[in-house]
Amino acid sequence: TDYAFGPPKVDGVRFLVYKTTQLLVLALKTGEIDLILGSVMPEFHPDLQGAPSIILLEVEDLLPAVMHFNLRRIPWGYAPYPPPDRTADSGFWLRQAISHLLDKQTMVSALLQGHGRIAHSMVSPANDGWVNNSVPVPPYDLALARAILDDPAKGGAAGIGLDPPGDCSRDTPAGCRSLPRFGTAFFEILTPQADYDPVLASVGAMIADAMRQVGLNALSRPTAWGEILNRLESRDFELALVLRPEQHQLDPWTLSRGDPDYLFDHFHSSNAAGGFNAVGFWDAEFDGIAGASRLELDFMPRDWHVRRAQGVLVERLPVMPLYFRNWTWAYRVDRFVGWELVGTTVFNYWTLQGLEEAPNPAPVI
Repeated sequence: TDYAFGPPKVDGVRFLVYKTTQLLVLALKTGEIDLILGSVMPEFHPDLQGAPSIILLEVEDLLPAVMHFNLRRIPWGYAPYPPPDRTADSGFWLRQAISHLLDKQTMVSALLQGHGRIAHSMVSPANDGWVNNSVPVPPYDLALARAILDDPAKGGAAGIGLDPPGDCSRDTPAGCRSLPRFGTAFFEILTPQADYDPVLASVGAMIADAMRQVGLNALSRPTAWGEILNRLESRDFELALVLRPEQHQLDPWTLSRGDPDYLFDHFHSSNAAGGFNAVGFWDAEFDGIAGASRLELDFMPRDWHVRRAQGVLVERLPVMPLYFRNWTWAYRVDRFVGWELVGTTVFNYWTLQGLEEAPNPAPVI
């Protein structure tokens, strides 16, 4: 009764859990549920498009799928940690080489079936006014990655060995480059399991295969999503593929999800010990820019700082954004009307405030 617009017209929300997407889609078609709380994969679109009273609403996500590096550990990041300055970033050239091993075009065209776009920055082009469209774009080029790793002043200076002849794999480590701390042994890329996110599962396999082609003994490790989040929180990982950063803690109802203040949350050094900065990024220039973005009240100066922050992230590569997927919301309109799209979701405060029973007109004689 104390809500600004009066109490919601619904008494509550009942959440049902389904073990497979097939069962989830069937529940929506039969009217057992009113909304699928999450994106419906493209392969299920045709099955739902012809269903009566079901709406499919496709919107571009504002946050990307991302590959994380644990910069607290060599060979990915700093020695020592925390670093005194950028000269301690011994993993920089390895990350530079890996940036050329990401076939983002195939990820979008083949795996997402065109339902998304390539990510060059941590801010989406669909996020009005905030994206930096001038950031450099590393090309997908195995030969260029190999050249960086072979360069004595780059890969050699980072302690990366030359690529010996023969195949590189978990079973044939003798054909792999030697890395600090690992030698020729394999390292893991934590990847969501296919039953949770089949696209990201395939992306992990693609990236690991490209790494092995240039002599990096990578293994894509299918891992339960909850375990990936726990490993990130405990800082116990090497590389990890993450669907999207967490929502801003002050914005649980997605009233302004697009605000790029999440760059501060995820990459400012003050959040490295126990905050969202799971990768352990520690950069004085970024800290200054991200801090300044919080001090500016006028839109244009803050926008300038946010663009500069994106530039630093693309230059230093603590993470590598892969793609922005389109989210497809599927919901019924025969029992309730009043669904509102806010940010990128129809499950938000305004939907709960506006939902009401669909009109049920009398039959026409």
